Amino acid sequence: MKNWKSVALAVGGVVFALIGLTGSAGLADKKVGAFETAGRLDPRSVDVMSKLVMGYESLAMATKDSVRTAALYDSAMSACKRALALDPRDAKMAVTAGRLHLNRAILLATTATREDAMPFYVKAEGYLKAAVELNPEDGPSMFNLGLCYSHQEEFDEAVEMFRRAVALDPKDVDSWAQIGLIQVRQKDLDGAIETFKEVTAIQPDHVRAWEYLASLYAQKDMVKKAREADAMAQALQDQAEN
Repeated sequence: MKNWKSVALAVGGVVFALIGLTGSAGLADKKVGAFETAGRLDPRSVDVMSKLVMGYESLAMATKDSVRTAALYDSAMSACKRALALDPRDAKMAVTAGRLHLNRAILLATTATREDAMPFYVKAEGYLKAAVELNPEDGPSMFNLGLCYSHQEEFDEAVEMFRRAVALDPKDVDSWAQIGLIQVRQKDLDGAIETFKEVTAIQPDHVRAWEYLASLYAQKDMVKKAREADAMAQALQDQAEN
């Protein structure tokens, strides 16, 4: 998983590794407090603002309280805006801002309404487009922009971004998987089969890809292949549980 991808694909603890916020949530809280103090003492430090952004996001990812999660994302977005005001051409911060707004939109789409989420999708799209323009060789920016388009059901634009990402990194399994999911949604069974075969070639233990292949083969009455894919998915699940 790339460092700057959206948490929509379960990034896990990667942000903690990036900014050193390992350990308990209490320890992370203390470190964020230290960054907040540093930010007040040196409000023009891009480095401090960057660490503060990542600290807020890490806590947002760790908490199970949706209200606090929303507040932490808001704090992270505010710090991100301050960092971009200091350096508008910081591509890394632009993609971070886009990812934060995207995650906030996804949270709102699940806890409130799509209408509530739309302004955050729009802002996420703007930041991520800027990130791609600032660094056209950055696959994670393209992945996040593709994810943003996908959540807005702009599937042609989403696929274009995911394909640009895999053109840069042919082993980008997450972008391949997103292409496959869109093909499934659009009933492109043959295209989805080829895409999920690509996913399993890159990552043979990708259980969900094998499950999709089993379903897709079954829909095309390819019984033997469906059984083989289903058996592979089941074997991988059993292996993970043991």
